[in-house]
Amino acid sequence: MPCQETTDVFLRAQLCRIDSTGKERVVKASVSIKAIDKDSLWYDQRANLSEIELPLKPNEETTSFEISLLLDTVWHHDVLSIHHENQDFFISMECGAIVKHRILGTEITSSDIIKEVVILNEEVNNKPDTHLKIYVE
Repeated sequence: MPCQETTDVFLRAQLCRIDSTGKERVVKASVSIKAIDKDSLWYDQRANLSEIELPLKPNEETTSFEISLLLDTVWHHDVLSIHHENQDFFISMECGAIVKHRILGTEITSSDIIKEVVILNEEVNNKPDTHLKIYVE
């Protein structure tokens, strides 16, 4: 019997901005994301994204990304680190196991456009939940 459950585990973050009236607005931007300690690009100038999916390292407690956003014709570059715990989780014989994460905190080590990161859901598993809101200027 094939696996009936997704085994992909991603942290999902929504891009937001507080407008001049104080209301929260979803931001759509061209996005380029690179893992800090690897030469791999996760997103490479994907246009009009308002939500991004990021993989967390299953064997380390911090995962860092260089996030580049094209807003108002200018590229902005920030470094976002996510601190997390990892837990192996057996799904079933058909699906195997996944690594679930619990977000412990975030850190913006180089801030150009990202002003704040809010944790909405600290449990990162194979469900399609939004875990973070990334507020940009």
